[in-house]
Amino acid sequence: MPPSFRLSSDQLTSVRQNTQWRDLFSALQIEKEPKKSKDTDWWGKSPFRPQENTASFHMNSRGWYCHATGQGGGPIELVQRLHAGMSCYDAGRWLLEHGVSRIVDEVREDVAEAAATPGDPTHNPPIRQDLRSRLVSSHSEFETRGIPPSTLEELGAGYLEREPRKNGKIDPMNRRLVFQIRSLRLNAAESLAPVVVGHMGR
Repeated sequence: MPPSFRLSSDQLTSVRQNTQWRDLFSALQIEKEPKKSKDTDWWGKSPFRPQENTASFHMNSRGWYCHATGQGGGPIELVQRLHAGMSCYDAGRWLLEHGVSRIVDEVREDVAEAAATPGDPTHNPPIRQDLRSRLVSSHSEFETRGIPPSTLEELGAGYLEREPRKNGKIDPMNRRLVFQIRSLRLNAAESLAPVVVGHMGR
C-alpha cells in the first residue's frame, strides 16, 4: 500500500467489518491459552501486561476485552491502544498492511450507480468496467502461496497497478491484489451464465 494512501470513512468501516480476529490475535503475537480457548473464543496473556502469567485477554468475532486493564473494543481500538498516538485511520492501515483485514469495494468508475431493479432488492447489475485485462500475475504474495499464473487467469485475479486518477480521487483498487465478485444471470438462451458484479481488493 502506498504511503500516501488515506482511507475514507467508508473504507475504514469496511476494514473494521472485515477484520479476521484470529489473524489479528496472531499478528499481535498474543500467547494463546489452549486449555481456556475454544474455536469461537480465544484467551491469552494480555498484550498490555506482558509480564502477567494468567490468560486475562479475551477475543472473539464480537471484539476483545482485557480483564487485566478493564479495556475493550473492536480491532481498530485494539491497534490504537497498543500503538500510542496512532489515529483510527492509521490503525486501519496497520490492519491492511498486516493482512488481517481487507476493503470490500465494488468498482463503479466514472458512471452513476445503476438504479436497483423495482421489486428486486437483491439484484446486482454487472459492473461496467472489467479490470481483468489490467491485472498482472507477478506478485510476491501469489508466488509465496504457490498460485500459478494459469490459476489467476482462470479466476480473473491479479495485481493492479495503474496511473493515478487525473481528478485526484483515491483509486481504491490501485496497487492491490484484486479478486472478482461473481454472480449468475440468465442470458439470451435462458440459461445461467457467470457475470462479474464487482471487484474486491486487499
